Amino acid sequence: MVSGDLAAEETAVQAALRVLREATGLTPLGMWAPDYVHTFYDADNDAVHLHPVFAVEVADVPVTLDEAHDSQRWIEYEQAYELLVWPGHRDGLRHTQEETLSGKERASRFQVSLYVKS
Repeated sequence: MVSGDLAAEETAVQAALRVLREATGLTPLGMWAPDYVHTFYDADNDAVHLHPVFAVEVADVPVTLDEAHDSQRWIEYEQAYELLVWPGHRDGLRHTQEETLSGKERASRFQVSLYVKS
């Protein structure tokens, strides 16, 4: 799971692609926006955050991590679900599994163009 914030004048899709590239060095082969937004309350700033969830298919190539990360591994859905700490992350993963990974017909409804206007 990779996450990050929007930069100025950036769309959510642009941010997701940028953060993926910066954090992992990976290039997406396909991208989906399942109908799920992770919502959480930030008590320190008294703010509610809304983070759209994206699913990205990448080639199984070496990952180049940025300085914010010290390891990575490819794991199966069940193990990822168990390792996630935040309920919203688990809900987002479960929803993504159900809506985008369970069949091409369902997934096609959520596909996002990788061409992003700059």
